Amino acid sequence: MRLRPTDQNVYPLENTTLTEWAHTAEAAASDGGLKVAYLATVTPLNTASPSISISFPSVPRRPAGSVDIYAKLKSGSDQRSSMGYLASWLKAAAIAVFQNRILHCPTAGAFFSKKMISTPNLKVVSEQVNTATPVSNWEPDTDYNTNDLVWWEDSTYGAMASHHSSSDFMADLSAGMWRIVGSDLAERLEDPEGSSLIGFVQSGAGAGSRTALDKMRECVTVDDYYRPDLGDVDHTQAFARAMSYLASRGGGIIRCPGNSYRATQIVLGRFILIEGMGAGATELIQSPGANRDFLVSENFAALTLSGLRVSQDSRVPSWFGIKDIRVNGNGAAQNSGRCIAWYGAAILMKGDVFVYAGHDDNIYTEYAISSGSGSWQQQEEGLIDNVTTMRSVTGVGWRNRGPHNTVIKSIISGYNATGGYIAETLPGKYDGNVTEISHLHTYANVNDVGALIGSITGIAHWIIDGDYGEISASTCQIGRVKIFNGGQTNDGLRVLGNDNNIGTVLGMMYQGTTGRSVVSIAGSGNNISIVKAYGQLGAHTGLKITGSGNTVDALYARECSIGLDVSGSLSRVGGKIILPYAAGFKYTIPTDLHRGKNRIDLEIYATQGVYVTGDRPVDQLDQVNIKGSGLGVSAGCRAEIQSDPFALDNTNTQVITVPHGLLYTPTRQAVSLTLLESSPADTSFVDVRFKVVSCDATYITVQVKVPTAAAAGTKARIGVRVTI
Repeated sequence: MRLRPTDQNVYPLENTTLTEWAHTAEAAASDGGLKVAYLATVTPLNTASPSISISFPSVPRRPAGSVDIYAKLKSGSDQRSSMGYLASWLKAAAIAVFQNRILHCPTAGAFFSKKMISTPNLKVVSEQVNTATPVSNWEPDTDYNTNDLVWWEDSTYGAMASHHSSSDFMADLSAGMWRIVGSDLAERLEDPEGSSLIGFVQSGAGAGSRTALDKMRECVTVDDYYRPDLGDVDHTQAFARAMSYLASRGGGIIRCPGNSYRATQIVLGRFILIEGMGAGATELIQSPGANRDFLVSENFAALTLSGLRVSQDSRVPSWFGIKDIRVNGNGAAQNSGRCIAWYGAAILMKGDVFVYAGHDDNIYTEYAISSGSGSWQQQEEGLIDNVTTMRSVTGVGWRNRGPHNTVIKSIISGYNATGGYIAETLPGKYDGNVTEISHLHTYANVNDVGALIGSITGIAHWIIDGDYGEISASTCQIGRVKIFNGGQTNDGLRVLGNDNNIGTVLGMMYQGTTGRSVVSIAGSGNNISIVKAYGQLGAHTGLKITGSGNTVDALYARECSIGLDVSGSLSRVGGKIILPYAAGFKYTIPTDLHRGKNRIDLEIYATQGVYVTGDRPVDQLDQVNIKGSGLGVSAGCRAEIQSDPFALDNTNTQVITVPHGLLYTPTRQAVSLTLLESSPADTSFVDVRFKVVSCDATYITVQVKVPTAAAAGTKARIGVRVTI
């Protein structure tokens, strides 16, 4: 039997079976009609012959696709039993026609919902609604009382206060005149945007009213976009979807609240930051066999080595990066690829960032040689907090090619295959210039390559531990350098560039190796205030200078093979050499244009080896002053001495030898002679002629001639002054 609707398209369940009623309601659903049965009383009987009385409230039309049953129990009836029977009837007789529908039973209670919740293809919502109040379509310019119910765009709303409606329902809703209620509220809350029905006001005076949806959408997580139902096997597409959304609103932060996110490749867009819960809590890990760069900036392949700036090409990104996260390149499972490969301006690594196990370089950053800041997008300087980069499989920890003038708080780089930190500049293409690195620590990198500074760099504190450091750039400013276990395959600190300024170097070399230098300077115009060099019991040289125009204000070299080794010109070195094993000072006459002109001032305290070795400094060019233990009254390179007395009453040519005790054989040009007072004193002047005729390693030989003899018994001495 087919039932006809009564007023308001309500289909009664009276004088018919539940199955017939269900089929009729379903037929109405196909036509977009209303399907509502209002159960006035329920008499618990067996399921074969239900007896149900029906009445019909004034109910507005409902959209196709849902079934509402408003049930009201008979006074004094057993709710649990009655709802149980109703659930059984529906499951037995109506499930076939209610498939994939939403069944609303607002007054049925939790027991009915529990009965029906396991029914396949049927969703049950049980929530109390004031069915005693009639529901009508909302009308403009109408008086409404508190708790009046209206229908608007598929939902039921209750009046929050008595009012006269305007011409716009949404305006009245925004003004707080209406609030969604009843089963419609439950349905709407389950909607993807259901939280828009929940209000939110921040604590504190002056906060505005917002929805919970607005508040929750302030934060975007990659989890929001992870869709296994769409075939996601890792988070590659989740990151892509999140990037796309944030790009549409001009950038933002993608938060990663979980512990681990696996992806083949993540393309990081401009103005977007990926943020974890901490480097120890959240890891991005590359999927095995990806064999490509992992975390890359947008358009990287097209931009690398292009030298293009933000102002030149719209493809160049800026203001992007990562924060408080760990990046794992999974290099053992790759054939190629870097953990990070970025081209752009104003790169960001904020908080604590740990990058490791890239197959190639762990971190690769690059930007144009120069830029400018015509707009905030063109701002070039990167901002880096604390970066640790470890254990690349075949590459370096960080290959920095820009952006230039970046500011870095801390870099720690260790156990990388071909180096810890490398800053590089290629004119016209890229520039790894760093305004300042507050802390740079490299250690135990394979091949002994710690940090190679090939771009202008400022470093406050640089620690070289178990590898070596090199400055090939010019005009770097470095505060303190500490070398521990240096010199495994190279010198501890190599200065190849020019005009660099270094405050203090403290260097201790690696035991078990020989023949290196704690510090070597091959460039020109470099200045180091203090060098403290420890040569590990004579195994290594303290300071070696082969370049020109370099200055070391204070050298302290202890237990070195050679304390100071100079073969460059225009050097200025002062300091102390303690317990040298081979020699305190080694000099090789430079072959460059200047031919020397070095100024060396040393105190050498030796118990083994020799004070000096190599070439003799050049008169009129070099000035060498060496003092120290065991050199007697005369200094090592300067002497003011007297000859033994010689006769003034003898007119024959006399030869006088004067032992000099100098470290170098003086030349005749380096010796000046004076005649000292005669004895006994002679009131008349005596004409004495003398000259230096030879010098050797021990003596200065002077020839004396007195043309006119003085009084018998008169003698004099010759004063000898030598400056090397």
